[in-house]
Amino acid sequence: MDGEATLERMVSAGIVETEGDEVVPTEEFERARTRILEEDGLERPEWLSSDRIPAGGDGAEFVATAKAVAELGDGMDRDEVGVVATVLDRLEDPPTAAGAPEAFVPLHQEDIRGFLRRHEASVLFVWKPGSDSCERMADTLSHVHSLPAVDETVGLGSICVADGADLLREEYDVGILPTTLFFVGERVDGRAIGVRGLERVRREIEIITDAGGGESDRGADA
Repeated sequence: MDGEATLERMVSAGIVETEGDEVVPTEEFERARTRILEEDGLERPEWLSSDRIPAGGDGAEFVATAKAVAELGDGMDRDEVGVVATVLDRLEDPPTAAGAPEAFVPLHQEDIRGFLRRHEASVLFVWKPGSDSCERMADTLSHVHSLPAVDETVGLGSICVADGADLLREEYDVGILPTTLFFVGERVDGRAIGVRGLERVRREIEIITDAGGGESDRGADA
């Protein structure tokens, strides 16, 4: 589900309601979640994969949120329940957005795998606040959404190290910032370390979009 479709689904299921520009959980949803927290053993159901549960957050609260979504989400499949539970969690604990490039979706580390699965190719910008080089690279990446190769199959994501340093270091070998990762599916196919120009980024995006689900794997490239 894209963002607009997800919101419509949440509203139609009675999970959230809109108040002006704000999106807030409904009283019905809050009652269901509270009941589950008080009465349920909060054992993680098999359909809720562990990588969806926020690292360092309140796991019990998230499990209760997911179970309440499953209860109210008329006809939602398991993936939809996971997405909606994550959206609700982000309403209270949003990822760092100030400093992200224009049109790049701010992510927490537990959002990364799901984000990559939803796109044939992705660009993931990893940055830290207060860094001049990160700000300059973010300015460059703010033009990426207008490149001809970028369509709905290409994911544009941004993650501040404060929202996922452990995973970024351990699984994606990110040690120097800024780092821009270029994915084919869920696999890192290329990387740009430090500040790079838009032409370099354009070439990388064309490579990953051409590769699609293929076997291209060029490894690290500083």
